[in-house]
Parts: sequence; C-alpha cells; structure tokens
Amino acid sequence: MLLYGYCCGVTSSRRLAQALEDHVAFRFLAANQQADFRTINEFRRSRLAALEGLFVEVLRLCRAAGLARMGRVALDGRKVAGNAALDRNRDADGIEREVRRILAEAERVERKLRTRRGRAAYRRRGGTIEAVFGQMATRGLNRFWLRGVDQVRAEWTLWCTPTTCSGLWRAHRAVAQALYAAA
Repeated sequence: MLLYGYCCGVTSSRRLAQALEDHVAFRFLAANQQADFRTINEFRRSRLAALEGLFVEVLRLCRAAGLARMGRVALDGRKVAGNAALDRNRDADGIEREVRRILAEAERVERKLRTRRGRAAYRRRGGTIEAVFGQMATRGLNRFWLRGVDQVRAEWTLWCTPTTCSGLWRAHRAVAQALYAAA
C-alpha cells in the first residue's frame, strides 16, 4: 500500500490513512485494514533500510529482464527541497566551506570540459535522459520530508521503487502480449 501510494503521488501518512478509507485500490491492498497515520509513519520510518533493499532487488530484476543497463546518467538540474532545520544549515563557516567546495568542483569540471574527452561527454548530455526524474515531478516529488542523508536516500528509493516496478510490469506485459499474438 505504501509503494502504491508513492506510485500515485500520495506520500503523506495522513493522506495515505485517508486513502485507506476512501479509495478502493488502497483498501484492497491493505486488506480493508484502516491504519492510523501514526502507524503508517512509524512503519515507514522503521523499515527504511528494508525498503532500500527492496529497490536493489527490483533493479536486479530489471537487469535480468534486460530493462536496465549501467551507464551514464544525465540529471536535469531539478532541485528538490529538503526538510532541514534552518539553524542546522545556516552558520557562516558552513556556508563558506560549501561555497569553496562548489567553486573547486566547478573549476575541476571546467578543466575537464576543456579536454577532448570532456567536450565529447558534454555533447552527449542532450541525448541522455533519465525518465525517472520527470516521472517523480509529475507524481508530486517537490520536497523530501525526512531529515538526514540516510533517510533522504531511503525516501528517494521509496519514490523510485514503484516507478521501476511499473517499468518492469509494462515490459513483462508487452512480452506477454507479443507471445499471445504469436500463438
């Protein structure tokens, strides 16, 4: 039910609890159980590591089905807001360190782009698209609600797992239809 909610863009524990009352698909997946939003939230928090493992297993299934390959991924620069406390990320020393780090990285990338190999990689960026990021935007990912790198990473896998599963399902369905048509 949780993964289905992420697939549909319903990620808030309160909205998931409401969907368990209002929507047939959610009720079916939850075996008509009416979980409280606190229970849903605790379930999600206590199983973040297991959900990351689930995502890895889904990726392995995709690779075995020939749907995934390792290679270059280009990001479109989309920014997703975080849920960090302002007093934890706004001290002057931290900001200066981050600015120095960003400038050093920019200089490194600029030097790399001046090489023949770097220019060739830069030209390929327009043809490399990762559809997951666009799908996340249409499903409503505009903010991470959990705090901390590990928890945000786990929340990201919660968004990616149903998307990857749906791709696996579509590919399986296409193969099944082709076999049925050939029979």
